[in-house]
Amino acid sequence: MTPGSCSAGSGRSRRGAAPGFALPLVLLVAVVVAVIGAVMLERQAAHHRAGQRQYESYRQQHAARGLREVIAQWISLAGRGRAVSGMLDDAGRAFQLTLGDGAVVLVSMFDAQGSVRQASADLPAEDAARMEAIAQRLGTPAPPGLLRPRGPVRISAASAGAAVLRAAAGSIAGDDIGERFAQEILAARSQAPLSGREIAAAASRAGADATQRAAIDELFTAAPTLWHVLLEVRGTGVGATGTSQRFAALMLILDAEQGSMYASPVRFLEWRELAPDERPAWLSASAGS
Repeated sequence: MTPGSCSAGSGRSRRGAAPGFALPLVLLVAVVVAVIGAVMLERQAAHHRAGQRQYESYRQQHAARGLREVIAQWISLAGRGRAVSGMLDDAGRAFQLTLGDGAVVLVSMFDAQGSVRQASADLPAEDAARMEAIAQRLGTPAPPGLLRPRGPVRISAASAGAAVLRAAAGSIAGDDIGERFAQEILAARSQAPLSGREIAAAASRAGADATQRAAIDELFTAAPTLWHVLLEVRGTGVGATGTSQRFAALMLILDAEQGSMYASPVRFLEWRELAPDERPAWLSASAGS
């Protein structure tokens, strides 16, 4: 074979190898393009989901604000000074409202002041000491549901259980009077809605002297201002899926000294949406009381 023929054969060999080298390169480029495309689509989808979440959060905030305003207006129109308990039916229902889109809002309220306020730095020293003395009588640790971290120091005699009634009155007048006072209040509640006058009368029947009666009357109230609120929104136009929603709130009704006639008569200390099957502990306790 001549040198020229070898050179020509070598050139043909190199030209024949080119397609075999190009195919992996084309595949690699295709894979890179596909990956970049997938990443861009995922980023676009993520941005869309984030936008949807932001919109839903914005919508929920405004819906919750509207519901709070409805409750505040109801309290204001019904009379800030009136006892809320006198405006509720036997199941705790306050009112229901039909919205423009056909959805129905059901609002129920339950006395949240029948437990003992925990002592904390934001309380006056005298009140903190009184609450600590009652808490010690409840045991360490206190049974669930008998202490609360916020709200007024006064205890609702209309919803407090025997343990709280006994411990609170006992911290003032001793165990024997505390026990009798608890029994008197429970008996009075079983006959009719409790009145403010009945608290002092129960203390008197329990054997408390004048000073003890005054202290017990100051510690307890028959017109609580701290309320659990359950809101149920049913029907069309509810949420992103049109399903019912439920909210739980803790509401403090302000007295005339805490707000002007133009300010909201209530302050919401807690507000959250409930899971579909969630039942707050306070709702179960209210149903069993």
